Amino acid sequence: MQLQVLPTQTPSKRDEGAAPQPTFEALTGLRAVAAAWVICYHYRTAIFRPLGANHIVPVLGYGYLGVDLFFILSGFVIWHVHGKEMARPTPRVFLRFICLRAARLYPVYLVTLAIFAGMVWLVPAFGVKIVRPSAYPIPHLVYSILLIQTWGLTSNLTWNFPAWSVSAEWFCYILFPLAAIVGGRLSPRAMVVGIFILLAAVTVIYLTAFNLTFNHVIGWRALLRASIEFILGCLLREFQARVRTEAWPWTAIVAGVAALWLVSFYTPLPVSVVAIPLFATLVLAGSVRGNVVSRIGSWRPLVAVGAASYSLYLMQAPIEKGAWDLRQFLIPAKPIESAAVVLILLGLLGLGTTLIHLLVENPSRRWLRVHIDRHFPTGPGARHSQR
Repeated sequence: MQLQVLPTQTPSKRDEGAAPQPTFEALTGLRAVAAAWVICYHYRTAIFRPLGANHIVPVLGYGYLGVDLFFILSGFVIWHVHGKEMARPTPRVFLRFICLRAARLYPVYLVTLAIFAGMVWLVPAFGVKIVRPSAYPIPHLVYSILLIQTWGLTSNLTWNFPAWSVSAEWFCYILFPLAAIVGGRLSPRAMVVGIFILLAAVTVIYLTAFNLTFNHVIGWRALLRASIEFILGCLLREFQARVRTEAWPWTAIVAGVAALWLVSFYTPLPVSVVAIPLFATLVLAGSVRGNVVSRIGSWRPLVAVGAASYSLYLMQAPIEKGAWDLRQFLIPAKPIESAAVVLILLGLLGLGTTLIHLLVENPSRRWLRVHIDRHFPTGPGARHSQR
């Protein structure tokens, strides 16, 4: 396969404003897969074990890698939406970018924190004890509100613990202007070299600084993990935009890399390390029409779940804690009864996610976007963030 560079064009403002931008529906579907994989990982011990799922589907034990797929997807989409404007950032452009990202992250994030606060402080007033208040210190809540809980200020995660990745992503947003300035000036060949350097860096840090595991969720290792994968996603988007990849045999490429990843389960190859090039391949394939990844990822039910994946991801812990008493009915000797309880738990998760997505995530995104556009207007060629 040869790198065929797309011609550089400078459209007029009218053309720029009218030009349709890719929607990448398949990548939204991949977000659904990533969220479901992480949830299965967090639920695997207490909820899925009575069903024997851990033995039947060993890939559940690597569900923490779904967060790594999230980081790559995030870098890809953020570059698509903001890459050009941040290549020559001004304080106003950066402030608009941070406001947009905060508007996207904070409403659902704060609501799920409030749910936890209710379980810690409000529910016990009615004689019901769901969690131990001592396990949720107030300083940790302050760190969580500021989105810095995974920056190494504490030695453990409390409150809505899956939100560590949101804190790490916030760190990536702060670094994004630097990535945009450098990445936007790379030639296609330099981009390819950069992508392979990042993939090599994943291997090196896994073997050295990461102590043979990628599952670091706090401190500098978590931030390094997120930053490398976020920047990898950025370069993948720039590569996809400037190199013709439509005719590449994506189905065969994905099948080959996926086969290598599955082989790593039964060989000395590190599963976590091989997963990163697999995720990069899936993201690139999902951004190009006509292959198996884009077709499956664009399946409407999967896209619908992907659109609500942020709410789904942040609701997993509140639902698990709130439905804690249901777990006493999960008995391995009674698989049918256990399966019914699991379905109830998943139903509660689906209901909670739907309510948060429809009543909080979507309305807040629209309302805040209007006010941000009013204070930080953009030109006719600006892309609107749908992420």
